[in-house]
Amino acid sequence: MTTIAFDGKVLAADRGVMRGEAVTAYKKVHSVNGHRGRFLLGLCGLTAFTDQVLRYFNSAEPVKFPDIKLYSKDDDYGQTCGLAVTPEGTCHFIYNDGTLSEPMLDGWGSEGSGCVFAAGALAAGASASEAIELAIKYTTCAFLGVDTISFEGF
Repeated sequence: MTTIAFDGKVLAADRGVMRGEAVTAYKKVHSVNGHRGRFLLGLCGLTAFTDQVLRYFNSAEPVKFPDIKLYSKDDDYGQTCGLAVTPEGTCHFIYNDGTLSEPMLDGWGSEGSGCVFAAGALAAGASASEAIELAIKYTTCAFLGVDTISFEGF
């Protein structure tokens, strides 16, 4: 379970990862500067796959995007694995084949199992961090605190 939110300036995500019945802490937001350029990433889904997605975006040389089918036998796992934010502040879905969606037109975005809840919070004026804090308090889609990242100081 993951909730990721971008409010136009800050990318935030919860820290919880489900391991069977247990929840452990895991960093889901990252700043990268690889062969595709600079991005803020908020990643969700199978951690074995998202770790490889992070390596892909961080690599200095072009490499093949990881194949989700190597990590999941579920054909209906989903089409996206996170959000990518450019230095200009445009927010995009990261598709499971490595392509990015067109920019989100609202200037903000959300992703993960708690994305609908976070979208409502963002639309009501919450910051990305507040959206995640609310998801932790009121849903089963976010756990163990909030990590945030922005292009300030990057």
